[in-house]
Amino acid sequence: MRLKVLRFSFFILTVFVIILITFYFFRGKSANEKGSSGTSSRFIVENNEIWEIISDKKIQLTDDGFEKSDIKISSDREKIGYYKHLYSKPLYQNKDYFENYLALMIYDLKTKKEKEIFKGDYHLGEWEWISPKEVIIYQGCGTECVAFWRVNIETDEKNSANYGVDYQWSADKKYVLAYRYTHLGITIGDKFGSEIFTLEREKNKIFPKLAEKTEGVWSPDSKKLALIIKKENQEKLEFLVFDVVEKKFKVIYQEDLESFEIKNFHWQNNWTIGYQINDKLKKINF
Repeated sequence: MRLKVLRFSFFILTVFVIILITFYFFRGKSANEKGSSGTSSRFIVENNEIWEIISDKKIQLTDDGFEKSDIKISSDREKIGYYKHLYSKPLYQNKDYFENYLALMIYDLKTKKEKEIFKGDYHLGEWEWISPKEVIIYQGCGTECVAFWRVNIETDEKNSANYGVDYQWSADKKYVLAYRYTHLGITIGDKFGSEIFTLEREKNKIFPKLAEKTEGVWSPDSKKLALIIKKENQEKLEFLVFDVVEKKFKVIYQEDLESFEIKNFHWQNNWTIGYQINDKLKKINF
């Protein structure tokens, strides 16, 4: 009887080991088969070229000698983008400086083709994907002035917008919040350059620090905007929540804040926002 039990236990253990080995074998094979568009890939710049790292394999994607930086992969993992530093080669150093400093390149990981989608001067700054076919490129334009360009990488359609500084996109990328410290307020716009909502407060020179306390956060579902800002005609802060639905930005909650020291202002989920005030934790549900 004991021998039968041992044999049965050994059989079960053997089957388990075979299943485990099969699982990891096919899991590893699948990840490697994904290759350039798989989640196992990562990308680096080495010796001025872009390289793709897949497990222990290293694949060179570019071969032009230009300096490169700021690699980002699209959400569908089918393309990468990066800045090519045109000024790093004599070929461009004698040309119009304002048009030949940086170029944003898109590399298709399926077709292995590279495409230049935008070019500009040293005022170009950060860039980001807002969809698998659209990118946003930020460009400095003076004191408290940052514009951005939206580029559709499939159609080459471009448009620019300038709402303020320190842009914060809603999770669905439908709206963007920009701060306006000189005028003490915020502006909400869309990716096409249409201004949707602006809120300004009178700025008192005696309390300039209140401008720095302005802070907005989008809810995870992009349907609400929470905002801390100077209260109109008073030297205190207030906490507002706006309903974003149908571009109305209707105030659905207001609270005067008893202190200027607000920390960890964030949405915990789509219905709850928390913050710390004078070392006290507060939570508000909607």
